[in-house]
Amino acid sequence: TNNLLDPALGATDPQWTGRDGNNDGDTFVEYIGGFRSEGNQHLGMANGYFVFQNLGIPYAAKTNYKLTVSVGYRNAGQSGTLSTTVIGLTSLAEPPSDTNVLAGTNTNDQLAIDTLLAASSTSVDSVALNNATAGKFTDVTTQYTTGATPPGGNIVIFIGDDVNGARSHFDNVRLEAVSADNPDGDGIPAEWETGTDRGVPRNLNPGVNDGGLDFDGDTLTNTWSSRRAPIRASRTPMQTASTTTWRPSRTRSNPTVTGTLCLTGRR
Repeated sequence: TNNLLDPALGATDPQWTGRDGNNDGDTFVEYIGGFRSEGNQHLGMANGYFVFQNLGIPYAAKTNYKLTVSVGYRNAGQSGTLSTTVIGLTSLAEPPSDTNVLAGTNTNDQLAIDTLLAASSTSVDSVALNNATAGKFTDVTTQYTTGATPPGGNIVIFIGDDVNGARSHFDNVRLEAVSADNPDGDGIPAEWETGTDRGVPRNLNPGVNDGGLDFDGDTLTNTWSSRRAPIRASRTPMQTASTTTWRPSRTRSNPTVTGTLCLTGRR
């Protein structure tokens, strides 16, 4: 089917929208036996086309967004010898609606006019990615971290096919959001972990939960030590990690922070 609308979603749930609407022949929900990453179906896409999902949720400050998409190689006839796929994040000020669309005329044009998408996106050749193995999907990940002032507008997931080469195929789209101040969830600001104690580097890893250890041998855990010796220069408030995961659409999920759902393949 060419129809991207998912009847399993509620009236207020964000749907996927194509460049030319929700029912266009340049994108198609396909069932091909064995050719999927998750569920029963995948999303195929013609040259230059793109689809996106406006989540209706604003970007948060100091947050790392990790977008993971399974990208497939169907066969030499459909995927050719080169098939460039683009995944990334952008924003829209308007709420989710099939009439609130991105301005680009194709994937390459959207990249050229959209600085946020250009900064957050990753492009891969799905043929090389999957070693030209027919029916194979491989995960591709791109990450974007916001600063103290996040981008305006709502989070928008973008997946598209470059104008060069053959078709792209997508499945199992996932978006995770983790606090950049405390990415490992140990209750210690990353700045404190990588800082010094009386001139001596703490040498803690902000990507590893080491709050229960004792880096200086004073019998206090690292978490307690960070509370006794806060970051005086910046007075950065201690934040606990928060993670939101958007699972593929056609299935429902209940994220731990803010609710939405994602994409592809009817069950």
